Amino acid sequence: MQMQERAHLTDPLSILGTSDTAGAPDQRREIHRKIAAAQAIRAEIADGLSDEDTIRDTLEGEVDFEDIVDWLLGDINYNSCLCDAIERSKTTMDTRLERLKRRTELARGLLRKALEISGQQRFERPLATVSLARKALRIGSLDESKIPAKFWKERDPTLDRDAILKALRAGEDVPGAVLAPEDMSLKIATK
Repeated sequence: MQMQERAHLTDPLSILGTSDTAGAPDQRREIHRKIAAAQAIRAEIADGLSDEDTIRDTLEGEVDFEDIVDWLLGDINYNSCLCDAIERSKTTMDTRLERLKRRTELARGLLRKALEISGQQRFERPLATVSLARKALRIGSLDESKIPAKFWKERDPTLDRDAILKALRAGEDVPGAVLAPEDMSLKIATK
């Protein structure tokens, strides 16, 4: 492989000649096309060949699976890095958001006290009009152990999905439920 051909191993978008994500959908379409072509070729040659090694060699001659796998692994790595960065940024921003919410509540409390101390119910200012109003009545303290039954709500029944899955796996017929078809999972080891 030449150096330019190897570049896509570290940058999934370099196969497009750019590091801009704008071309990535075109590359994904091309990969979909190649995979569909490989499926058609496999179906065509599988009838005449029974040896998996021969089928694999024939497919590799027609479709460059290594390039497809390398690009997709690079794309997965690239997107995973973006997700990690966004998660870190989100955590930082969530912390900042909570701090700003606390500051806002503190300022609201101070503003309420200032109005109470001044004895005025309303202030008109250029930024906003501020006024005091009585809050609706609410429960102050509550000892749930002493509350009569008539004030308790019945919980809606909830579905026990684990029990349903266990019964279905054991071969039991559960009306309204069926097992999902088995599916393959992809495991990528990077270490």
